[in-house]
Amino acid sequence: MAFEVQNFAQDVLEASQQTPVVVDFWAPWCGPCQFLGPVIEKLAREADGQWQLVKVNSDEHPELSAQYRVQGIPAVKMFVEGRVAAEFTGALPEPAIRRWLAQHLPSASRKALQMAQQLIQAGQPEAAAQQLAQVLAQEPQNAQAAMALARLRLFDQPAQAAELLRLAERDGELLQTAEQLAHLAHLLAPGAGLPAGPGQATFQAGLAALATRDFGAALEAFIQVVATHRAYHEKAAEKACLGIFAYLGEGHEITKQYRRRFGMALY
Repeated sequence: MAFEVQNFAQDVLEASQQTPVVVDFWAPWCGPCQFLGPVIEKLAREADGQWQLVKVNSDEHPELSAQYRVQGIPAVKMFVEGRVAAEFTGALPEPAIRRWLAQHLPSASRKALQMAQQLIQAGQPEAAAQQLAQVLAQEPQNAQAAMALARLRLFDQPAQAAELLRLAERDGELLQTAEQLAHLAHLLAPGAGLPAGPGQATFQAGLAALATRDFGAALEAFIQVVATHRAYHEKAAEKACLGIFAYLGEGHEITKQYRRRFGMALY
């Protein structure tokens, strides 16, 4: 259901305390608005009350556009509990809007994922793992939960991590990271053998460092293999470096320290 705003405080801020409200800032003269309007109105009808759509004519309510920093239209903002929880600008196609809604609409699983991240940051990985396992018990195809739990299980239960990463790979946005972490899970699995050949000893040293989470020492060894015997074990050292970077994240100091050296070793 969609309707033009009458009282923003009541129609949006108060209403969003109970049900998410999606606000479409538009204008009659705006071509992209004419494209977006029917699409988002259709999705609102399909939502069957899961969220409400309120339309704001920017020409008639310039004060609202200014208050919520609308710099271009159409501008769509999702309000949850009286605050803007997500937004986008422009006439996105229907599949993109569906993904946006799925990503940002509140749900029990999303709250549980947020709680798990808070537990991880608080240094309580086992409590976080239990939270993530509960999400997966309720939503077995939840790729975000699978990825988060795989990260927690990568070193102590690499086989389980690999299985979880296969699920995470079904999400296109997670695919690359999941594949990179899966390579680490394979290397860390008990009984994973290494072929003989130049580079084996150095690679083995890197693997031993990786198993103890000494990422700096692991990267030192793997980058040396990349520079001298890159083809060893189907470029396993190169893949291991990418896996470590994916695990730590681009903002981690170790990633920043070794990224450039890794690139130089490749070329």
